[in-house]
Amino acid sequence: MVDRLAELNRNWTAQGRPEIANGIGLNTGPVNVGNIGSDQRLAWTVMGDNVNLASRLEGITKEYRVRVIISEYTYNQVSHQFLAREVDKIRVKGKKHPVTLYELMAPLSDRQKYEGLLTPFNTALQCYRTRDWREAAGTLGQVLAIYPHDGPTQALLDRCLEFMDDPPPADWDGVYEMKSK
Repeated sequence: MVDRLAELNRNWTAQGRPEIANGIGLNTGPVNVGNIGSDQRLAWTVMGDNVNLASRLEGITKEYRVRVIISEYTYNQVSHQFLAREVDKIRVKGKKHPVTLYELMAPLSDRQKYEGLLTPFNTALQCYRTRDWREAAGTLGQVLAIYPHDGPTQALLDRCLEFMDDPPPADWDGVYEMKSK
């Protein structure tokens, strides 16, 4: 879908039409599937906490400016085939347990192409989690100098700057609390 949309956008841009963007949130787990309703109205649908999390992840793609966000549960199923960058650990509104988020990037065979981004980003993420906001911000600034359009880097840098001014409580567990659904 991502590749096809890029192709469509190139064609539309050449025709003077506006581009479109999409975000995809993927989660893995049991769901309820089937015709649900009554004798008066029946609809095929998918329901459950895992569906709701996937929907939340789709919305989160805008915050991190990425095309595909996957949960740790999906990551565990695809990590042997796909390159995915850990982006954050969040607690979605209405849930107690945090979930680790990954940006789905490319087939695993393309890993070498992304090392220049992944290594410093992962270092900055580790500094962020240990509350070393200044070190994290400095590293993220260096990453943005090379990759100025990298959404997760910008999002994490914004958060570091926010936490430098207004740090989370001393017992903060490194999990970001999402403020909206």
